[in-house]
Amino acid sequence: IDRSGKCLGWRTKRKLRQWPLRAGDASLQEICDHPEVAALGLRLLSVTGHRGPATVEFRRDERDGRLVLMEINARTILGQEMITRSGLDVPLIAYHDAKGQPAPLLGPGKHIRWMHFQADFRAFRLKAGLPGRSDAEYAFELLVLGVTLREHGADAASIPGWLAHTQKILLSAQDRWPALEGSIKVWRGWLGWLGRKLG
Repeated sequence: IDRSGKCLGWRTKRKLRQWPLRAGDASLQEICDHPEVAALGLRLLSVTGHRGPATVEFRRDERDGRLVLMEINARTILGQEMITRSGLDVPLIAYHDAKGQPAPLLGPGKHIRWMHFQADFRAFRLKAGLPGRSDAEYAFELLVLGVTLREHGADAASIPGWLAHTQKILLSAQDRWPALEGSIKVWRGWLGWLGRKLG
């Protein structure tokens, strides 16, 4: 929302999984089209007189289908990379607005999925009822055998096709440190598991 109160762009997204399961950050999320959610969020921001980037989070009440306000974040969020890749570069728009420059033209919106692989490892395993399996065993099933993500149905018939449309947060040629840090954590965990098995 620019300094005059005009909305320069918006996206709606939804969590598909989170870690920890009951109250955590999204480990798997996607850009989706929910005009009702966008309209309600923009109305709330307008009433409060907010300016700048913001995220309004709702949860749908399973009992009556109503949207319940969870929180408003007056800032960018963890999923900002996914939003940027969908065609809405919020930090760049905010920069232009702060400089008093015209907002950059928006590209066409793209459907993007975003996965934090290590966190989603754990979330998927617990939701699938596999708490006794190690990360190494689960990784083998997930990556080599192509286990179906059951809750995504026809939208994700198999892992290889599904992953082709998923942004992996730990893999970026522009910023290699998260990949290195994540890899160290994974290998440290696997070596610990191997040590317990052998020792």
